[in-house]
Amino acid sequence: GAIVIPAFFTNFVLHFLEKEKRLLNVLNIIVVLFFLAFSYSEHFIVGVERRLFFRNWPIPGIIFHLMLIYFALNTAYAHVLLWIGMKNSKGAKRNQIRYIFIGALLGFIGGSTNYFLWYHIPIPPVLNFLVSLYVVTVGYANARFKLMDIEIIIRKTVVFTGLLMFVFAVFSMATFVINEYLSRFLGMKTSIALAIVIVVGSFDTIRMWLMELTDKYLF
Repeated sequence: GAIVIPAFFTNFVLHFLEKEKRLLNVLNIIVVLFFLAFSYSEHFIVGVERRLFFRNWPIPGIIFHLMLIYFALNTAYAHVLLWIGMKNSKGAKRNQIRYIFIGALLGFIGGSTNYFLWYHIPIPPVLNFLVSLYVVTVGYANARFKLMDIEIIIRKTVVFTGLLMFVFAVFSMATFVINEYLSRFLGMKTSIALAIVIVVGSFDTIRMWLMELTDKYLF
């Protein structure tokens, strides 16, 4: 799981700062797939041994060293982008970037304590709890500075769920009615056709009704 973190985090930062670097994202995906392909091999983890009070701590292989360098470079690059973006922004956007930067920095510092024992440095992963602070800071940025337009996400989720239930209900009802009452006169193809007609004819009306309900009762 840790292998994919730097690629996903860098991709998130690029989108968040509205920077188009498609080539970097493609290269990241290729590198991640390479590391994942060897993640269960002896080139990634040679074996396990006792370190401090852990009975079975992994011993790094050559590909693990490369992965850790890749991890560090990616996360450092993403943090530099956030720092530059924070310095060049104003108002709510600057506050959004600040909380993302602080939360991510604390999270990666906490997570980094997982790697000391790999190299016989007697520091256990005692700061893992800092990773949760990233979630807290992003949540606060969402609530305080509307980081991700959470209202739009909720609205679209409710409308999509309602439409999905409507389509399912129409097809289920049409199938039930045909099977129970009209099977002598109409075939299954006819029932599906009727369901499609009902869905197409009512879809936009149901969508608008769901949007109005969402706005009225949630916002």
